[in-house]
Amino acid sequence: MHRPEAPNCTPENSTVSFEVGAPSEVYYADLKISGTGGEQCSIYGFPEVKLYSADGTLLNSKRKKIDSEAPLITVTPNDPAEAVLEYESGPVGGGGSGGDITCGADAVKATVTDQDTGQTWTAQIKPNPATTSGRMIICEPATSVTGWK
Repeated sequence: MHRPEAPNCTPENSTVSFEVGAPSEVYYADLKISGTGGEQCSIYGFPEVKLYSADGTLLNSKRKKIDSEAPLITVTPNDPAEAVLEYESGPVGGGGSGGDITCGADAVKATVTDQDTGQTWTAQIKPNPATTSGRMIICEPATSVTGWK
């Protein structure tokens, strides 16, 4: 475990937010961790992100890291650390269908675990109004995540 000057981030001294990214060639979601109550905390490495449907089904059983390294980061309420989750999706409408193409399930909740301390946060997935439906439709069980930056 890393020994930073600021205490490790925990669910008691920080919050995690999770928002579906704007439409692009790659489907992604932005993760942010911020300190709460004016305090600093530190986070290191890669978040382990698990996505769940409304009925509690795990949607991304195959998770991998995008970067090879991730630095120790000190976060505050005004200066969060960020990571990006990439996932497979497809045309959306009626639970993941477009025309004759159907795929996936709607991710509504995520758990984010710190690789260094094992602390876990739960976050509701915020829809993005710039996407077709604003929802996060998961078509494949494989997702990739960057380290905290």
